[in-house]
Amino acid sequence: MKVIEGFAIDSASSHVPNEWAAINWQRVQKSVKVMQIRLTKATQEGDWRRVKALQRWLTRSFSAKALAVKRVTENQGKRTAVVK
Repeated sequence: MKVIEGFAIDSASSHVPNEWAAINWQRVQKSVKVMQIRLTKATQEGDWRRVKALQRWLTRSFSAKALAVKRVTENQGKRTAVVK
């Protein structure tokens, strides 16, 4: 493990932005949409093993998590829950 200016660095970058403003939201939305399309096709084909794998992949992906947080925190709906 390497220590640089008080920070421990023990692995390569995971290509995840360190700042909220640095996230490419168009890329995140496209990534999630593609995963959802693949999941829908697998469901329609009845390939349940692939459905399970894609569900796990989608729920654990950085893109899906970031988009979910963005939707909740930026929600201005009248009748919906808002994080304050």
